[in-house]
Amino acid sequence: MNASIVCRSGKADSIRLAVSVLEGPRTSPFQSGDHGFESRQGSQVSFRLRAIALLPSSQSSIAQLAYQHPIGTKSCGYHEAGAMMLRQPGDISRMMRLSTMLKVDSTIGDDSSSPVAEQILERWACDRGSVRFFRSSANFIYRFQDQDSMRYLRFADASERSREAIEAEMAILEAVTRAGILIATPVASKRGNTVETVDTEWGTFHAVVFSALEGQQHELDDLSESGFRGWGETLGRLHAATSAIAPMPARPAWSDHVAFIQNYLPAESPSLQAEFAELVAAISALPETRETYGLVHGDFELDNLVWNGAHVGILDFDDCSRFWYAADIAFALRDLFEEGADIGDPRFRVFVDGYRMFFPLSEEHIGNVPLFLRFAHLLTYARIARSLDLAPGTEYPDWLRRLNSKLLQRRAAYRASVEARRG
Repeated sequence: MNASIVCRSGKADSIRLAVSVLEGPRTSPFQSGDHGFESRQGSQVSFRLRAIALLPSSQSSIAQLAYQHPIGTKSCGYHEAGAMMLRQPGDISRMMRLSTMLKVDSTIGDDSSSPVAEQILERWACDRGSVRFFRSSANFIYRFQDQDSMRYLRFADASERSREAIEAEMAILEAVTRAGILIATPVASKRGNTVETVDTEWGTFHAVVFSALEGQQHELDDLSESGFRGWGETLGRLHAATSAIAPMPARPAWSDHVAFIQNYLPAESPSLQAEFAELVAAISALPETRETYGLVHGDFELDNLVWNGAHVGILDFDDCSRFWYAADIAFALRDLFEEGADIGDPRFRVFVDGYRMFFPLSEEHIGNVPLFLRFAHLLTYARIARSLDLAPGTEYPDWLRRLNSKLLQRRAAYRASVEARRG
């Protein structure tokens, strides 16, 4: 049986997967790149793969690959022509609590369906039997069919996300759509709501459904000069649109991120405490003006962009917050600056040139990108620390133990790097 996946970075780690055959689109063939994955039954399978797409077709069957718990990787989101992507480093920066993940993902059957998702989707139009697991990280994502349209269900445990925060996100999506920004649009429920709260035996969940975006995604290493310029232009367009939203939706401010980080800093690490204090002091001194500070996307990386000719669609506004615009540039270019921020990098300069075509930001504020990149790393550390809530001495599934171990390693590596740098 053939299955499909896009692996962007070539660094995918072990994940749990299930393969099922559905009526619908046929996947593209495997391409180069060796990756190993672990099946739900525990057997090891090596694939020669790089790219795979789920493309619409009414005559054929597909082998749908539903994958679970990418270790140090991130799924791309809601689009048609590249149904999954993995990258390194990944969405462990936005991981939910592992105990929450276990509660829901333990309901996934061998066919990748889940009674949790099926109960939630009773609120929306959905073809019976089409619901399949897509990914779990910050939210639970399921893919399903509504007649001829592919949809994505996204839901979060009420302990992870508030309904008010999600409703504010939906208001942002409505506003940027009116401004001409291409996004994965929310789909109203049978009741006419974009957000539904559903009580189940597994807990209370806040859910939304999104339409799919058609197009393709690009890898950082394959992006041309025009691609970097287009990337920057799209972010500049978005900031121009969000800066005009009034009143400002009730999304977190940067001070909320500061309070969150403080809750997860170990008292026994003077170096982390010093890093935190230095960053907060430096960022607090920056001016909060309409030109420099506002509503940012928070995760504007390539795996949240879908390219369709000259049009670029944007995915995943779940991290929207009030922050400095230069911080959104830093968050977007984390992969480019994996080895350290270099604002003289020609690719960075092209990105900024494109950005400034639609949203002016002075060179002085562009110079704060390295500062915000350090803040992003510290925020990721705190988010990982929050997710690590499994009780010791308890037996857990293999995939969860591996994920827990990977998160522990990432947390320890960041702490060691800060301690080594600060002495």
